[in-house]
Amino acid sequence: DNYSLLNESLNQHNGFYFQIENGFDDDGFWHEGSIAYQNYTLNAMSISIEAAKYFGVNLANYSWQTSSGKSIKLSKPFTSHLNLVKPDGTFPRLNDDIRGLDLASVLPLLEFTNSYWPNTIPSHIMNKAREVNQEYSIKLLLWSKPLNNNSEQIGSVNYEMFGVSIIRHNDTYVLIDYGSHGGWHGHYDKLNVEITLNDSNLFLDPGTVEYSLPSSSEWYRNSFAHSIPFIDNRNQPETTGKMMNYDFSSNMSFVIAQYTDDIVKTNVTRLVLVLSTPQYGDIVFDAS
Repeated sequence: DNYSLLNESLNQHNGFYFQIENGFDDDGFWHEGSIAYQNYTLNAMSISIEAAKYFGVNLANYSWQTSSGKSIKLSKPFTSHLNLVKPDGTFPRLNDDIRGLDLASVLPLLEFTNSYWPNTIPSHIMNKAREVNQEYSIKLLLWSKPLNNNSEQIGSVNYEMFGVSIIRHNDTYVLIDYGSHGGWHGHYDKLNVEITLNDSNLFLDPGTVEYSLPSSSEWYRNSFAHSIPFIDNRNQPETTGKMMNYDFSSNMSFVIAQYTDDIVKTNVTRLVLVLSTPQYGDIVFDAS
């Protein structure tokens, strides 16, 4: 019952309000470009939100202005990353991600989100997470609430601030990562591509391993651990890419992204196009 501790937690120089107002972009993604660290952050935030609720401070409807002047609601970071989930229920291991995440591992957070912001999570995602879950934590049991019907389906999406595009085309899932480096947890992986066909991963980001292992920095953060274009067979510089053009439709979807290699003063551009054909089904074209 110590309100001063809650006040310190929310209002100190690096407290709750500071973290959400400076840590998330316009798309609702954590600045390090990692779904694992997004999940880590949201779990900490959920405890703060619960503690504040106990003291009569309702944070559920809290909103703020991002650095670009866009108004964002607190619920957005809790749902934005769900648009990246793969057909097999796993999340892409962007930047530092040691263990990997799937819908079952984030179910307590999904239940928390559903309890505070009903009808924000598509029903098929919540139902799949509940079906594959094998263990029940105290948080999961406390936060579980009946699910409202939300028939929304996740589709292709471009998150320009986050720097990731997802093409969903029938059973084909293609991700291209062109965003900012991500600070200490970033990888040299601009224009990295992941491709999943139904439940089969053809091109996969390996994430990373425990930081105590030398291979964490010597291999997993390296360009060579990713599916990218290379110049002179060397590691990329630390850089931020940009979206050049994209279009999503039922017959054809494409993404064109680019980064600049300042060492050799060269622009590197990658086109990934998914085309439906009557004879061969979906075909993925990849040109750099």
